[in-house]
Amino acid sequence: MIVLGESVAAATAAFRDGLGDARPGLPRLAVAAVVIVFALWWLYFDRPVRHRFTSLLALWLLKPGRRPLLWPGTAALALATPVTTVTSSSARQARLNWADLQSERKYSAVRAYGQSKLADLFFALELDRRSRANDWDIVSNAAHPGTTLTGLYSAGPNLGRTRPAPHEAIMTWLARRGVLVHGVEDGLLPILYAAASPRAGGGRLYGPDGFGQFTGKPAELPIYRSARDEAQASRLWDYALTLA
Repeated sequence: MIVLGESVAAATAAFRDGLGDARPGLPRLAVAAVVIVFALWWLYFDRPVRHRFTSLLALWLLKPGRRPLLWPGTAALALATPVTTVTSSSARQARLNWADLQSERKYSAVRAYGQSKLADLFFALELDRRSRANDWDIVSNAAHPGTTLTGLYSAGPNLGRTRPAPHEAIMTWLARRGVLVHGVEDGLLPILYAAASPRAGGGRLYGPDGFGQFTGKPAELPIYRSARDEAQASRLWDYALTLA
């Protein structure tokens, strides 16, 4: 799940309205993936990067008005629709700044990133709670890939620079030596496990089982203390709906 600016939010809302008549299940998830790819392109390449805590994309896809688009999912097959939200271990140290959720008064890239990932985790847990309470047939969980060698370490840090930032070289050096960084194939495993394994359940968090959750095999992890406040999760959900 990603954080979007206003113009992408409007485009996504219009797309969501047209998605309401689509077939349930995987086709919707595939179309949602296209929207996410477009949003990433807009955010990182079409214009200067602007991190803003404006809204949660999944709320547009899951809740037009008061009814989730993925409901009833694959209920005809007596199966619940799985929804896995990608978060980050940075959510452990993050806190929601209710006085400045949009980071308009004071901006820090690290704090904004951590806050967005904590919001993702809050959303995944709250979606599962609301699904069980309202019989939506959605099983929602969260997963993070650990520290994974992706284009994040080259595309983002190099924006606005005339010389390449050192991030990519450092991360590549660590990954080659298997020190606190692993490749994309390994980073995908916790997410695939959370989304596809019959053992993966709702309201849970998955990630690497190694030291510091940087690398390792897929495993269920304790819910971070920062994400255990159900009142904050519900408040965030309601707040995001006012933006959708």
